[in-house]
Amino acid sequence: MTKPDIRQPARPAPASQPDWDDLTEDIFGLNIRAARTVWDLLIRPAKVFTAARTADWTGAYTPTFRVFFSLIAIMFLFKFFWAGEDAMIRAPFEAAADKLQAAEPGIDTEYFILTLMDRNWILYPFAIGFWAITAAVALNIWGKGTSLVTRVRLYFAAVIPSTVLTVLWTITSAKLPGSIMWMSAVMTVIVTLLADGVTTWRGLAPVHSGFQRVWRTILLSLVTTAVSLMAPVTSSIGAGLWTNGEIERELERLKGLETSVDAPAPSETAAPL
Repeated sequence: MTKPDIRQPARPAPASQPDWDDLTEDIFGLNIRAARTVWDLLIRPAKVFTAARTADWTGAYTPTFRVFFSLIAIMFLFKFFWAGEDAMIRAPFEAAADKLQAAEPGIDTEYFILTLMDRNWILYPFAIGFWAITAAVALNIWGKGTSLVTRVRLYFAAVIPSTVLTVLWTITSAKLPGSIMWMSAVMTVIVTLLADGVTTWRGLAPVHSGFQRVWRTILLSLVTTAVSLMAPVTSSIGAGLWTNGEIERELERLKGLETSVDAPAPSETAAPL
């Protein structure tokens, strides 16, 4: 009778442990890929558009969805901390506060200006995210058979260059006077139209030509411009609704104070017969 083999099976070799190269990739890899993504979209967008149609493109590029919202976070950060008294971004909130003060001179408009601004900046990333994702899902200009995931990738690839320019403009113009607010808004619209149009035109070159490429470029530019306008409007309306209850309570409090001041003192009232 043969003795059964009770030897333990050979253990697999342990997986190699992370080394310094892996740590370097953890720290800098994402940033390098993100910078490469932005650079290629500025210089050769067709290469990124082509990569977006493949299943795995993270080895060469950071997903454009992630890059876009990273840029929005940077813009949000600067807007939130650079809202000084003379900053251009205060102008629309000061205009609303002037109307409020005209109705009730005793109200503390500075408090409500700062409150509206803070809440607007909190809501803005959600507003731009909602409209951008809605547009990315709904807009199908990339060619027959393009999947939903690919449409989202391509949409955010198309808008990254204009977003980069918008972030740079936000950083450099935050302290400019409010008198140029409308000029800034017009410039933002023009930059969005042109940058998104040029990026899309060049990015679609490998798959579309002629009129097919023209109308797709125009449509995307119009949609992205509408998104850039709808986002701040939505966040401003949301901030107003969020703060409206506090404003109404403050107005009621001030009216109550005025009523108590105008009421005659007890000694001035006629004594009962």
